[in-house]
Amino acid sequence: MGGIALKRRHAAHLRIAGMGSAMLSAVIFGANPMIAKAAYMGGSNDIALVFSSTLAALPILTAFMLLFKIPFALSKHQIRHILLTGFLGGVTTMLLFSAYNFVATGIATTLHFTYPAFVGLGSVILLGRKMNRMKVGALVMSLAGISLAAGSGSMGDMRGIVLALASGITYAAYILYLDKSGLKQMNFIKLCLYLSIVKTVIAGVYGLMAGRLTVRLSPYGFWMTILMGILAVILAVILFQIGVCYTGAANAAVYSLLEPVTSLLLGFLFMNEQITMAKGIGCLFILSGIFLTIKGDKISDLGGIHYENRL
Repeated sequence: MGGIALKRRHAAHLRIAGMGSAMLSAVIFGANPMIAKAAYMGGSNDIALVFSSTLAALPILTAFMLLFKIPFALSKHQIRHILLTGFLGGVTTMLLFSAYNFVATGIATTLHFTYPAFVGLGSVILLGRKMNRMKVGALVMSLAGISLAAGSGSMGDMRGIVLALASGITYAAYILYLDKSGLKQMNFIKLCLYLSIVKTVIAGVYGLMAGRLTVRLSPYGFWMTILMGILAVILAVILFQIGVCYTGAANAAVYSLLEPVTSLLLGFLFMNEQITMAKGIGCLFILSGIFLTIKGDKISDLGGIHYENRL
């Protein structure tokens, strides 16, 4: 009995760590628009920023690998899984940024953040996970909040709608595959390094084809790019991986909805952006959905937990 109680306490601690990691990851990702706008002012553009920030992250991650004596070797099945996962992550970014060229940011954001619904559905169908009524209600409430927080406006060009919705689907596939493939058992720094390599290649190829990599960065733009690499490419990604590992894909996806709430708050505090009543109510809906997810999460369900992974 004592061993079972100890295991349950350990599971509870891991879930709390995973929950906190996923939420902190969302907060860091929520700062992306503010950092990106600063980088654009310094001479960058959307695709160049993705390429440059992921490229800047590579030597930092490599240094951590050497510092902590993490082996670089990969098995054949790990290489296959990393290529597919990295491809899904890289394509998601390209699809979302391309959507911004055709529809308003609010519409693209709403469609992209449908991904928790796809993750929840995929977790039930593909991973055999169960979602109780409270979690289903939390998901519905969160999605309604996203719709309100993103603001109203015309739907715009159908191409942008398709691209934004596709970005939500590919990101859901990224999260589910990260959970199902066994990559969550890999060292988090090592996984982040190899996923970043794949994403750098994808962004580089896309940027060259679109002619978007030729930029002249000011010192300010350069340091904003480095900051994006450290915060978004390294820290936020690793924290999200921890969240998926210790709470499961569906829960981590819902906790990630703190991202648009953070973006709205930072925009209000530092960029003189207005928060309308609808956006405020939307944020409350999102936070309520996250609270219901936490409340509906059963500690006895160890589906997302792996005990051997270490930073």
